[in-house]
Amino acid sequence: MSNKIRNNAIWEWLQTCTTIGNMFFNFGDAKNDNTGIVTNVSESYIKKFINGDARKKCNFTVLQFKEISTLPNTKDNLDSLNDINEIMEWITTQNTIRNYPNFGDKCTIEKVENLQDAPNIAGQDLQGAKYMFAVSITYLERI
Repeated sequence: MSNKIRNNAIWEWLQTCTTIGNMFFNFGDAKNDNTGIVTNVSESYIKKFINGDARKKCNFTVLQFKEISTLPNTKDNLDSLNDINEIMEWITTQNTIRNYPNFGDKCTIEKVENLQDAPNIAGQDLQGAKYMFAVSITYLERI
């Protein structure tokens, strides 16, 4: 499967997540509530079969920018973290109901999973924080 097909499918699938507002692919504007989808190194083989089929895995990162609060005794930063967790929960739900990106007729997605149980802060300044988490898609590709 080509990177183009895979990347377009992931983009279209994530567009259906109502928690995500402005979405960018690989590059974007580091502003509050903007979400970036960042590709990782290309797909990897889990197992190759004698007939040429292969079980593969591809990973990508979801990052989101949120405002931060430096005021004591407020839940603002907790609310921001909870917003990111909603995206992670959406991905888990999509796996449970088997609503996957469409990788085409020759691919069957077996699972989509968060590789973390919580997002991590990848950077912050006085303007805000960048939260991120990794996602993995395991699929069977038939020749």
